Amino acid sequence: LIAQLLWKDEALNILEERGLAKGWRAKRIKFIHQRLSLELPLNELKDCVRVALKARSRRGWLRQVDSRQLDMTVQPNPDPML
Repeated sequence: LIAQLLWKDEALNILEERGLAKGWRAKRIKFIHQRLSLELPLNELKDCVRVALKARSRRGWLRQVDSRQLDMTVQPNPDPML
């Protein structure tokens, strides 16, 4: 579960730093998370995730707003069968 906090690029960077990324770049994130959890001791994985989340917050990703979200309209549908 801890590994699942990582985005794909973050998880791949961790594997790359340890020489474990070869052949994994095209894999689904689910399998990359599994590989991380199998290859890294829990304490090391927790440290890596902590560093990645802190770096993410420094980039301000939580404050970024997709302008398309602001233009979205919602149409009420009174007939639940439609």
